[in-house]
Amino acid sequence: MKQLLFLLLLLLSLLAHNFIHAQSQPGGFDHKWTDYPAGEFGPYDITFDYTDAREIEAAPPPGVHPRVFISPNEIPDLVDRLLNTTSGQKAFKQMHAYTTLHHLGYTNNGYNQNADYALDEQGVRYIQNAGAFDVSAAYDRLVDGDLTTMDGWSPDGRRRLGGIMALEALECLVMTTANPDAFDEDTGLRYDERAAMLGRAMSTWAQSVFDDPDLNSDNYVIFGGVHMAMTYDLNYNSMTSNQQDSVRMTLAKIVSDVPLYGSETAYYSTTSNWVGLNTFELLTNYAIEGEEGHNPNLEARYMRAYRNFLTYGWYAS
Repeated sequence: MKQLLFLLLLLLSLLAHNFIHAQSQPGGFDHKWTDYPAGEFGPYDITFDYTDAREIEAAPPPGVHPRVFISPNEIPDLVDRLLNTTSGQKAFKQMHAYTTLHHLGYTNNGYNQNADYALDEQGVRYIQNAGAFDVSAAYDRLVDGDLTTMDGWSPDGRRRLGGIMALEALECLVMTTANPDAFDEDTGLRYDERAAMLGRAMSTWAQSVFDDPDLNSDNYVIFGGVHMAMTYDLNYNSMTSNQQDSVRMTLAKIVSDVPLYGSETAYYSTTSNWVGLNTFELLTNYAIEGEEGHNPNLEARYMRAYRNFLTYGWYAS
């Protein structure tokens, strides 16, 4: 569901909220950034003003997680923003409503729409239709290792489940960083226990769809798409090596070979904003960057598409 991915991106953006203009240290793959110097796009002389811009770290070495939106060194700052700033606390509480529903379910006196965890400071419900977002039964089956759990699930249902699992991964990361023994009174679970449960659910889902003949970059939603890539990146360090391997190799099956747009378009006609809109494809590839199944050609092809778009896709009008 788009609103769940937006919430996850909003939470992560609280860390990297300033304009990013350069890598502050080497790490990951730079894909020959020096071949694309600022100010050398087409015939125009462009001067960038970096006043008050804040540098953030480059991606950590391959195999180190998290790495897509934040690096390990940035986790303490993210935790501080989410737990100790007004905007962070508001966003974090909204996320907590979804993860609480995720564990309690909406039926059998589970998730209470009138409880404090379900309401903002003005008494407005975070989740207006909790029944529609209740995927707790399927999640419990995945945690228990039921490989038939996803049989017959719709694309929307898979997106919804994957999105809430991504929020669960972020909340567990934040809370275990703040306190390794953190306990959630609303769900009655320790956060390290919740992270371990999440790892089991991810691995079960991966194993159940790995041999699906329809699983590919066009049908990435079969495995939760970008949501599962974010879950893998954020929950990586709470997973066993076997769980990491099963999820990684299934993610590799939904990584695109080429960009949806711009890779094979003539350079002078690469003028559509679909170059930017389609870059969600990169996130899954970034999550497994440098690991088995990663496709370095995808980043290289996107660099070409972006160079062409920045050169020919912007007009003075």
